[in-house]
Amino acid sequence: MDLQPYPAATSVPDGFTSGFVQNIDFVGSHTLLFNSEYTLLCLAVLAFLPAVIALFAGLRSTDVGFSVTGTALAMVGVVLVLFASIDAFTDIQEAALWDSGCTACGIFPLQASFGTSTLPKATQIGDLLIVVGILILSAMMLRSAVFSKVSGVLGIVAALYALVGGFAFSSLSETNSDIASAVTFVLLTIWGISITPGLLRLAKADAPLSGSSV
Repeated sequence: MDLQPYPAATSVPDGFTSGFVQNIDFVGSHTLLFNSEYTLLCLAVLAFLPAVIALFAGLRSTDVGFSVTGTALAMVGVVLVLFASIDAFTDIQEAALWDSGCTACGIFPLQASFGTSTLPKATQIGDLLIVVGILILSAMMLRSAVFSKVSGVLGIVAALYALVGGFAFSSLSETNSDIASAVTFVLLTIWGISITPGLLRLAKADAPLSGSSV
């Protein structure tokens, strides 16, 4: 969708740039897709939280210091991504108002937010913290008796690819950048599937304790 040409704005209100207005027009015309994207992002990182807590429970016996560090980085990253998503939802709704022709109710919020959005930086920092957290936790899996060493290697490869690619993607064309980003998500998904047996073993090990009576 990003590759589709979008007409330049016919008029640019004071305080805006033509590129900003063109972007707002584009977002306002595709609000369903943008809302769906950030809804799925929120659900993904929220689903990641219990997995991180479970990883901490399984890895703290290996090295409590590193397990706390990896878990904390990942959880702070999730919080930043959620804050960024709230900013994104606000911008999307303002763009929808703008696109609907309600200039009076759309221009003033946009003027207030123009040039002050924290969305890009918060998303980048949040993603970075999550990936570094995964890298630390995956490295610990290599010494853990709970998780497979294959899971550790997969996590390290996925995290390093995401870290290196984060700097390299900006120099790629838009299509190649999208493909490279998709590879990151595929690798992280494979890693997530690979840790499932370890998490299930943890759940079974804790089951008798949770069902016992005093």
